Amino acid sequence: MNPTQFSSAARRILIVLCLIPLWAMSRPAARATDTNAIPAHEQRFLEAVLLMQSGFYAEAEQRLQQLLTEFPDNPTLKEMLQEILRRRGSSADSATGLREQLQRLIVPALDARDQPIHDLLEHLRALSRQLDPATNGVNIVWLAAPETAQKRITLTLRNVPLGEVLRYVAQAAGVQMHVEPYAVVFRPFPPPPAKPNAESAPTP
Repeated sequence: MNPTQFSSAARRILIVLCLIPLWAMSRPAARATDTNAIPAHEQRFLEAVLLMQSGFYAEAEQRLQQLLTEFPDNPTLKEMLQEILRRRGSSADSATGLREQLQRLIVPALDARDQPIHDLLEHLRALSRQLDPATNGVNIVWLAAPETAQKRITLTLRNVPLGEVLRYVAQAAGVQMHVEPYAVVFRPFPPPPAKPNAESAPTP
């Protein structure tokens, strides 16, 4: 395959693959009795890269989501997630199916009191799987600032569509919510445009 066919994010991921052997050679030799020579998070990262390159996007995304709970500000993990979303969405014309699912799934009761947004989204992700096991629930991806996900909110709702619940969360967090073909993605608002420098008035 011609390397120019890869996106910039994909090329960076391929570079990571090339650097893995060099990284392994630079590590101190493991003792014969050391059965945990490769840390668990590094093993999950390698699995995610290989699964992604093999086209197993759901499995790769699952491992990346686990890693992001440990390393929420890691740019490489976020780029890989965005690349997975791009690849999974490239064959879909729109996010209509997911929008319909978000409207169809009704959250019977939600009583979040001073709860971190990250924990609340994890709860809603798990709840979506319970409400719609046939589709394995709704993918929720957080690409906003990690510290924003730690903000605590209070939210009490009854019999509300899941899509509306997620919009309330986005409003409380001060971020954007986008429904993409295969995931609900939370992103920061773009910075406001810079104001042009005021030109001095011409001298009469």
